[in-house]
Amino acid sequence: MSAPSVERQASYDFSRFRRVVDIGGGNGALMLAILERWPQLQGVVFDLPSVADRARRNVLKAGLGLSARCAVQDGDAVESVPEGADCYVMSNFLVSMSDALATAILRNCRRAMAVQGTIVIIEWVMPAGEEGVDSFTFWDTASMDLNMLAIDGSGGWRVRTADEFRTLLEEEGFTLSRIIPTGSSVSVLEALAT
Repeated sequence: MSAPSVERQASYDFSRFRRVVDIGGGNGALMLAILERWPQLQGVVFDLPSVADRARRNVLKAGLGLSARCAVQDGDAVESVPEGADCYVMSNFLVSMSDALATAILRNCRRAMAVQGTIVIIEWVMPAGEEGVDSFTFWDTASMDLNMLAIDGSGGWRVRTADEFRTLLEEEGFTLSRIIPTGSSVSVLEALAT
């Protein structure tokens, strides 16, 4: 099994996609930033009903140019996700889930996505072994992991290593193709449908 490529860039390039769904999209800020940067995209913010209402208000405030390209749908990603997108984004979302819940959501994305779809995960990646990361990234990632363990208590919530992400993704029909470090302590993991 070959390791995913690792590269550093300012942001992830969404230009090749037509429709992007932000699973657990919260108040819609990430999706609005993506749509502002890539004007050819259509976007969907998907979250629980109580959260989706905040996203709807923010999308309306963004103005007609963005709001015309951004839908907000409510639901539970463990049950289903919006269909037909070629890219599904999850930002700081899987860190607060057990492997069982994470795989259920990835399975739903795999079923719903267009042919040759992509998953983009924006999260901390726990360094393992001899992986070289700067001290800020190491300590921030370790702190987040401790926070997740303290909040959950059962050990299900945690910062995953690249190998743990790879395993989750492969179980649901994806190949981890790239890990892109960012200017912060989170990375962008790109996984392609196989």
